[in-house]
Amino acid sequence: MYLFKRDGISIRPVLDMRIENVRRCFPIRICVIYHRKSKYYSTGESSSTYDWARFFVSRRKDLAISRQRVVKRFEMIVDITSGLMEQQIFSFDNLKAELFKRTSPSYNLNHMEE
Repeated sequence: MYLFKRDGISIRPVLDMRIENVRRCFPIRICVIYHRKSKYYSTGESSSTYDWARFFVSRRKDLAISRQRVVKRFEMIVDITSGLMEQQIFSFDNLKAELFKRTSPSYNLNHMEE
């Protein structure tokens, strides 16, 4: 299982069983815990409880693709968190801002001025 722990910050992927969709699946989220407060960040993937039990070891193609997306998102959050910790400015607000910078599309309008 993927898990990151350092300086009181824990990050791990979880199956968020608070919300169930129509297909009886639950969203997979990245849980960040800091000072006993937790925030959940979406991965855009969902899984049933049965598939979640073997999510990180299964060779099924659809689970492998979902696993790659979850791991990519997990590694992005760990990378951002590590950078903020090195600068000693980690907070959920700073993490959210950095995630927004990396995941939102950027529109370069300078080429339209020519």
